Amino acid sequence: EALPWLVPVVIFFTLTGIGLDYDVFLCVRITEYRNDGADPIQAIRSGLASVGGIIASAGLVMVVAFGALMFSSIQQLNMLGFMMVVSVLFCTMVACTVVNPAILSILGHTNWWPSELSKPPVDASNDMGHSLQPASDKIQPSPTV
Repeated sequence: EALPWLVPVVIFFTLTGIGLDYDVFLCVRITEYRNDGADPIQAIRSGLASVGGIIASAGLVMVVAFGALMFSSIQQLNMLGFMMVVSVLFCTMVACTVVNPAILSILGHTNWWPSELSKPPVDASNDMGHSLQPASDKIQPSPTV
């Protein structure tokens, strides 16, 4: 009653499709904000705020759908269901909503390279490593007397 070789193959291709679907959804929304004139960090922040809940909700729907496989009397379907639930949760709650925006924020203007959107404003310094926190939340140093 070992793990059949077909289960990891099915999970890999299914998860690749789900992950790409959610990532394309996020990246298209971020690019829409970028086309509207937002700087890269603000576009990433706004894009994640607008579709992050939708991605998480869609992931939870997939978890419920694949979780139903765990109630089967066939052990291979139980394994498939458990592995799909764990991997879809990781994909939607960690990879698509945390890791991808973090990588996009580190790359900054480079995300849109060879298009015109990749050119930073003339007065902008290197934008790699900027924080995703709004500028108003940063602690301002108190003036010394």
